[in-house]
Amino acid sequence: MQSHSHAAMLMLSLFSLQEAEAWLQLLLDMLPALPARQLLDEVVPLALSKGQVNEPVLQRVSFHLAACSVAPTDACRLLRRPLVTLLRDSCPEVRHALLPGLGETLQVLAGVDDMHKEGVAADVHQALLALSAGLGNNWRSQQQLAEALHALPGLLGVDIIADHWAPYAFTLLLSGAAAVKPAAAACLGKLLRNCRKERPRTDLYCRIIRELAWGRSCFARLAYIQVCAAALPIFSSRWVKEHVLEGVLEMLSDEVPNVRLAALGLLPALKQTIRLPEDVEQLEQLTSAMTILMTDNDRDVSYAARSVHDTFKRTPLRVTGGSGLMELSGSMTGGSDVAAADKAKEEAEQTEMEFAKDEMEKLRIEWCSTGPERRSRRAAAGMTTGDGSSSNNNSGSGGSSSSSSSHGPMRKSNSRGKMDSHIG
Repeated sequence: MQSHSHAAMLMLSLFSLQEAEAWLQLLLDMLPALPARQLLDEVVPLALSKGQVNEPVLQRVSFHLAACSVAPTDACRLLRRPLVTLLRDSCPEVRHALLPGLGETLQVLAGVDDMHKEGVAADVHQALLALSAGLGNNWRSQQQLAEALHALPGLLGVDIIADHWAPYAFTLLLSGAAAVKPAAAACLGKLLRNCRKERPRTDLYCRIIRELAWGRSCFARLAYIQVCAAALPIFSSRWVKEHVLEGVLEMLSDEVPNVRLAALGLLPALKQTIRLPEDVEQLEQLTSAMTILMTDNDRDVSYAARSVHDTFKRTPLRVTGGSGLMELSGSMTGGSDVAAADKAKEEAEQTEMEFAKDEMEKLRIEWCSTGPERRSRRAAAGMTTGDGSSSNNNSGSGGSSSSSSSHGPMRKSNSRGKMDSHIG
């Protein structure tokens, strides 16, 4: 191993830049045999000093090892300067090689000791700002940066994320390329889940509701659906039913067909959050919405709904006190692992996902006061079922009824009822 590292040092010192780059490509094949500390202590600093042409290859070497081999206690000394240098580099090849593994590297840096963490966070934050500003309209780089930002809560302070990176994710979600939007939506969901302070967490949630779910632009409402889709695997079933379900049901009766088309794809996943018998009312809403969409007056929506219906019908339900999931036939199948994971999420959310009560009350009042306006927009759009009857009814619109509007995104159901007719 010493001979490999010594050869690398000689190669970087004696060869031309072009020859060094070629040899560094060969060095990638020797990664498993190279000592990580020596490579990062000696080879990386020398390579960075040799010129930009070698940086794309060197950063692949250094950050592969950073993510896999560097202990958190050594992360500050070994990774801080190379990472900041590479984040500030304007070479497209450097960015192309750096961004795919950036999230893993940020997670390693998040483990530095408290004495150095503030300095590391400040340097990385400024370098990330410079990087994001220099990406221009490069959608692939924007997508990769959005995918890496999930690691920021472990490194940067809550206020910095709330002031800079949550707004950046909003910008990408609303005005970025189509390929960027899912990554930006997932980023917002993870930033919301991992926000460690109540007030910034509440502000972010309220902004998602006010600007996206209640947005006048159909693109904002489509963005809200993407955030909901990203939230489903992150949060517990209880949280989804309280904070996501009602909003999606309202999207299913939106006046724009593309919004309804996007929202109906979430129905099978939402059905998985249902637990009988306590959630029988929500199951009625989902089933009724599915039926109405199958006879939607827009042929694309009705065709897609019929395609989704079979999956929706076969999605198993959870039963309180049962030993698994209830299939369409009524038989029980194993689901203990899923239930245990969901229970763990719910327990963590009880202490980590509290919202400021005053702001949530304001949001509830706004939801109620703007409900008539939203319903009138849908009525003006003339969204009807296949037989010409209005789909704005209590069981089908899932948010258009007065009962739904009075609860909004903070809805909690305590209803009980028979489940026999709702298993399908």
